[in-house]
Amino acid sequence: MSEHLYIDSARVDAESLEPFARGLAPERRAVLEPLLTFLREWWSEEECVTVQTSGSTGTPKRLQLAKLAMRRSGLRSNRYFQIQASERLLLAMDLRYIGAKMMVVRALLAGAELVVVQPSSHPLATLSVAPQFVSLVPLQLHHTLEVPAERELLSRAKQLIIGGGAIHPAVEAQLSALPVAAFATYGMTETISHIALRRLNGPHASLLFYPLEGVHLTQGATGELIIEDRLLYPDGPRLTTHDLVELHPDGGFTIMGRADNIINSGGIKISPEPIERKLAEVLDRPLAISWIADAALGQKLVLVLEGDSLPESFTETLTEACQEILPPYHRPKEIRLVSHLPHNDNGKLDRRALQRLLLTPQTKEE
Repeated sequence: MSEHLYIDSARVDAESLEPFARGLAPERRAVLEPLLTFLREWWSEEECVTVQTSGSTGTPKRLQLAKLAMRRSGLRSNRYFQIQASERLLLAMDLRYIGAKMMVVRALLAGAELVVVQPSSHPLATLSVAPQFVSLVPLQLHHTLEVPAERELLSRAKQLIIGGGAIHPAVEAQLSALPVAAFATYGMTETISHIALRRLNGPHASLLFYPLEGVHLTQGATGELIIEDRLLYPDGPRLTTHDLVELHPDGGFTIMGRADNIINSGGIKISPEPIERKLAEVLDRPLAISWIADAALGQKLVLVLEGDSLPESFTETLTEACQEILPPYHRPKEIRLVSHLPHNDNGKLDRRALQRLLLTPQTKEE
């Protein structure tokens, strides 16, 4: 049977794509145009698809990914999540990126319904029936959980995957009370979406990511994760990432941070991500760890918070938290306030943009 999916209850395949597009109302076509463009590329004679990387740690790049490998990735996800033709999959992300493209591929391979909404911070706001399979970035999930009606709709989904960035502990705690099976994903453009999952709620909740079928993991000399995906690429290659991990005996792993985010403060190499995770557990405010140039330390550790001011009680809580949960060298030496932490299009913290913001804001010494 040829690859097909359902869009707005209409069966769409390579032959019916253009008639379907011509029959769309103008306002609906505006929403579906990125999907139509991708489907044309997918059903073309070309063997590869062009995908843009997120650029969260560098300049965004455009990569060519083999359709055969994308099909293998999609089939692996469909097997793991048992995605069937009868199910509805939510497409609520930017189709320039691999996460959104692979939602389409999964629907195509299963012959499932693709529920297409305009990418936004409230992707469930216009829906009245919950899709069975939902994929969101952390920022979308955060805003969805803030609205009771959207939270209720999400709770009626069967499965939820979250990718593109770290999940705040408070958000993870909210997921623990929902019946939807929620998973954090680990992957990147080069791995063609997720290659490992971490269950966030239910009896199988875990602090560890576990690799999917065919994925073999090792570590480099400095702790960076090396991925060999024998299902997608039986003959290689191995991918050396910038992610610093701890591998566990049962095959799981913990992400410690990124090598390219390391801050060298007074000769001590510090990963910002573990500090951010610890502080996020006790501070109810968006935050990030960064640095500014310093004559003595080279790079001085800075805590960046959203907001215009800090209540005295918050400052006291922050000081106590830093002293209790962080080693001395890991405690921020300065606080800076910004109106909004910068994120890129798919919700990841944009650390380069954050560095630029640190050139001008006023500071508060700790």
